[in-house]
Amino acid sequence: FQRNSRNPQAIETLMGPVRRVTQGHPLADAIVLRHLDDLIAHQAPTAPLVDFGKVEGELWEKLADELVANYVFRNVQSTLIPICHTISLVRQFDLVLLRKLLEDTNQVPGMTVQEYGGLLNQLFATGFVFWSKQHKAYILDDTLRHILSEYIYRHNSQTYARINTLVAEHYRESISREGENLGAYIVEELYHRSCVQRICLDNMLAAKQYHVQCIDPENLLCDRLQAYREMVPDEEIQAATFDRLRHELAEDQELYELLGIERHQRLVGR
Repeated sequence: FQRNSRNPQAIETLMGPVRRVTQGHPLADAIVLRHLDDLIAHQAPTAPLVDFGKVEGELWEKLADELVANYVFRNVQSTLIPICHTISLVRQFDLVLLRKLLEDTNQVPGMTVQEYGGLLNQLFATGFVFWSKQHKAYILDDTLRHILSEYIYRHNSQTYARINTLVAEHYRESISREGENLGAYIVEELYHRSCVQRICLDNMLAAKQYHVQCIDPENLLCDRLQAYREMVPDEEIQAATFDRLRHELAEDQELYELLGIERHQRLVGR
């Protein structure tokens, strides 16, 4: 940008916001900086530098089109592309959750369990879906997930709200069924509830239109912890579980960015 821009002085102002959008992906950086440079070049000489907040929506659209559709997905089977869009809204998934998501969006009606296994293999073969030893689940490439999920939030908030609600309910059911995975399930439920709440905070009109149920993450966490205390009365086990959970919440950068520093600190403090 400093070598090629017609406005190299803009780098100090734009570097942080651009990094937040692109996460440092080289082609994403090039696409975003080129677009910003064009905007600056067409401004009056005395005008202030481009207001990043006002053009951010355009940048996500640029990335979804030029980076994802025209570059990343150029050799991907067309039937897999909408599925990748759907799973971009979850941070991890298994065959059960994949089936719930695709049945909800009616993308592959009437599939058998065996056929879902074959579909998972096709997704894995794209090179964008991986098995995570840390999460013991499948994950979508982080940069791809980041761009697609933000694009969907801004351009199809109804789908964003519906899928995040569905996944939050999936983890709520998992908590009641398998207490030993409490920490991982609670963190994921909190993340998806926070995504839903984002709709409520940013666009209350859309939230009402889509019948979005907003649940405060702090209240939700208190409810889950109290339910766990009743389910597992042993105080030593409780303490060990809560310590692990506190660590997971504290290290969750995406949850931090969704909630902001004060709300995230209050959540960890619970």
